[in-house]
Amino acid sequence: MIRILKRKLWTCIAIGGTLILLLIGVLFAMRFYAGMNTYETTNTLLTGRYSVDGGEWKDVRKDSSIDERFHTLELRGTISSKLLNIYEEINISTKDVWFEFKTAEGETISSYTFEEEKFAYLHQKGGKPYALLLPDTPGYKVTEISTPYLLDS
Repeated sequence: MIRILKRKLWTCIAIGGTLILLLIGVLFAMRFYAGMNTYETTNTLLTGRYSVDGGEWKDVRKDSSIDERFHTLELRGTISSKLLNIYEEINISTKDVWFEFKTAEGETISSYTFEEEKFAYLHQKGGKPYALLLPDTPGYKVTEISTPYLLDS
């Protein structure tokens, strides 16, 4: 009789342990899935043309980035107001580039310039940022612009 009870006890412990492990696996899977972005983001919202170092104007292609080496890159184009109504903000991601984002009238909406970094450095404590140590290689910058502000501009 005691042998039968021990077997049933071990069977219950094995089933209970399996169920607990299964529950933990489901919880981890749910947490992982909740952290995933399940929507597609658009990389390029600008339609128009660009010029590398004052050269010929080329079309901006949505399916690829501009991989040419340049000292100055000028983009002229438009952002669809339909897209601006969908998104709450637009992120400008740049690597090793100073930039100015202006309206057709020349009003600056957003920028990341050497002068701005120098001004920010002079008014803060801490080490000198790499953007000032290497002015031709400002590093990685993500700038967020609210779409209501763009629509008003």
